[in-house]
Amino acid sequence: MKLPFDFSLKFIFRSVLPGFVLALALYPAVTKALSLTGKTLSTETVFIPLVLILGWLFVVMDMSIYMLYEGRRYWPDFLWRALHKHEQKRLARLQSESKGTSKKGKGARSIEALVELRDFPVNERFEYYVKYPTRLGNLLAAYEDYASRVYGMDSTFYWYRIWLKLDKDLREELDTQQAIADSAIYVSLSLFLSAVLGLVYACTQAFGVHWTGGPGGGAMLGFSCGMVLAGYVLYRASLHIHAQFGELFKSTFDVYSQSINVDQVVCDIYEMGGDVLPTSDNRQKYREAWRYLRYFLIKKNGKIVRLSEMDNS
Repeated sequence: MKLPFDFSLKFIFRSVLPGFVLALALYPAVTKALSLTGKTLSTETVFIPLVLILGWLFVVMDMSIYMLYEGRRYWPDFLWRALHKHEQKRLARLQSESKGTSKKGKGARSIEALVELRDFPVNERFEYYVKYPTRLGNLLAAYEDYASRVYGMDSTFYWYRIWLKLDKDLREELDTQQAIADSAIYVSLSLFLSAVLGLVYACTQAFGVHWTGGPGGGAMLGFSCGMVLAGYVLYRASLHIHAQFGELFKSTFDVYSQSINVDQVVCDIYEMGGDVLPTSDNRQKYREAWRYLRYFLIKKNGKIVRLSEMDNS
């Protein structure tokens, strides 16, 4: 029987590490719940399955975790606006330093500012702008928008198709690099959740609830503060790892974008009345194929129309 996972380095990064961190914080609550039911289990019997289950949940919730860290969803409006404004100020500062018009923007600092500007997405006028309220959100947007801006390819849609064109060794290298980046975010979230659990333990101990293996209320508060600090430091450290993977992501499109052939799809669209000719440049063809295959839309007479509307017209 094949296990649903293999004990590879990627498995340790994505599942074991974040699951282990959160399991340490959750263990007192689990043992307390078991004691209330009258069951007594060894530490190994409780802790190891807890690590694996929590690690599996992190992998399953990957998309939601990234949307939270990027600022795409789950944020209250006031916080989103406040941090988005903060990112705009950071962008303005970096632009000033890169031009040498600020006190700090001289020599090496000016060059560093130019490098940091690459962590922001670029619009159609080749201007840097702020898309999300977090550094990670803007960094990911910077390299995810690259394929669309340069090749007319929606990165999310075409990445899976390019992935199938890669040889096994290259896929393994890219996935390992991404696993390291994922692990940093997962463990960071584990630390933040551990801080919340520490506060819960501290508050409930004030009402006489005692947790097996847990320190006193004051120590719990200190533990929570330490977890918040560690989680934030790890998040900031992960930005460099994500930037490295982003360069690999963009390079993959640079090398393999031409391996995706959508000529037959574009011909079919043209026969339906689409505007884009089969002899059009690849940027137009990639956009038209993406629009049709993803949303059942085509461009006809200069307007985007749905296929169902064409059938009824």
